[in-house]
Amino acid sequence: MKQGKSKTDILLDWIYNNRRMFFLYFAAAIVCEVIRYFTDVLFSCIDGLTAQDSALLAWCVWTVVFYVCMKFIVLKSKTSNVYVLMTEIAVFILVSAVLWLTRQLFVTVFFVLTSSSSFAMAMSGIFNEILCLVLMLKFVFKKK
Repeated sequence: MKQGKSKTDILLDWIYNNRRMFFLYFAAAIVCEVIRYFTDVLFSCIDGLTAQDSALLAWCVWTVVFYVCMKFIVLKSKTSNVYVLMTEIAVFILVSAVLWLTRQLFVTVFFVLTSSSSFAMAMSGIFNEILCLVLMLKFVFKKK
């Protein structure tokens, strides 16, 4: 009688086999989030910028820094074709816009459900990072 692996076993094996990539991903995500936070604080000190404007500018800085980290540090993806590189950057920008919207959505939903801003921020961060990782692997940096 042949015993096949369950989907959970396959997923756990894949995570274990790619543990270096996951470690680098979350290390890059933490560093980029710290950079985003400090740029948000820096932009909020500029006269004439609202909190939403400084948050959006900080997200744009995060997008640039995170792309560089994902491409050259985490996945070590090299592209010699300019068309593939430009397509990858365009898809990354679209994915970043989706992540911006889902982050706002997750925070709102969890705040409405729990009335705790700390819990809402923590849970939305967890779900957004998982979504970010999935979107990066499936759409932006997929093997062609």
